[in-house]
Amino acid sequence: MTDARSTPRRAFVTGATGFVGKALCAELIRDNWQVTALVRTPAAAQSLNALGVTLAPGDILDSASLSTAIPAGVDTVFHVAGDTSLWRKRDAIQTRINVDGTRNVLRAAVAAGAGRFIQTSTLSAYGRHEDRITETTPSRAAASALNYERSKWAAEQEVRNAVAQGLDAVILQPGAIIGPGDRSNWGRMFLMLRAGKLPFLTRGRISFNHVTQIARAHIAAAAVGRSGESYLLGGDDTSMADMIVGMCELLGKRPPRLSVPEGLLRALAAPVAALTPSSVSEPMISPELAQLMSARTVCSSAKAERELGLQPTPLQDCLRDCHDWLKQQALL
Repeated sequence: MTDARSTPRRAFVTGATGFVGKALCAELIRDNWQVTALVRTPAAAQSLNALGVTLAPGDILDSASLSTAIPAGVDTVFHVAGDTSLWRKRDAIQTRINVDGTRNVLRAAVAAGAGRFIQTSTLSAYGRHEDRITETTPSRAAASALNYERSKWAAEQEVRNAVAQGLDAVILQPGAIIGPGDRSNWGRMFLMLRAGKLPFLTRGRISFNHVTQIARAHIAAAAVGRSGESYLLGGDDTSMADMIVGMCELLGKRPPRLSVPEGLLRALAAPVAALTPSSVSEPMISPELAQLMSARTVCSSAKAERELGLQPTPLQDCLRDCHDWLKQQALL
């Protein structure tokens, strides 16, 4: 649904070395955008450079580096960077990255005269709801036990405050994202299942979509998204149990039979998280991850489908693409 005549062609991307950021950069280049990516270590981001992305050294927590990195008059700033950790030990740095970092990027975008700002948020910014979430659902995230939910909600408020002061910005709220390039998010469950480290099913339910669809929605939002609006990017509403079974089918393994309730799963996760040293990026499972995997968090994508052309992708296609990529990378 993007209009080629109105689509801006110069982009600045944060979080470009991450799962969603890499996919977005690839799609932008495919659409003939000129892309500058903020990277902390350019030498470690040569795969982006090989795509034709210009690498700008910097960090979203370093305001001076942002001022230097963002090209003056850039058409669209895609702020994809964020900390998705579900581990209490990372709460403080997560808040700095998600909230302070967003505030820094907003200020730098305004100073650079950016034409539009696209914020990558999350369905989790609404907190826990039993009913299907829409853009009009009141958020409960500010009172959530999960810092990820609290901090992403707070980051959205930074964007909304900037909109109130005149910034042209759109907030995107993806559900669960999977596909090629995912080695540390949902993709790591393939590794856990293959190693026999996930011997049970969980009882949660969430909206999944393919990373390429999420990237395309970002580009559409830059072209035709309505300023000040939020767009939920869901897809295939799937139980965690069905996802695990689907992964096991691709791995050729017998799926677990035992279904574990949230309370027991959190109790099992607690010692694992407690014994994991802080030097590790994240434990295999934590009470916070157990809570998310046990929650019902599904949303309607009707607005994004209608206005941004979002297309829900069947979960099995998402899983297959992720599985095949992991095998190609010799990670499975």
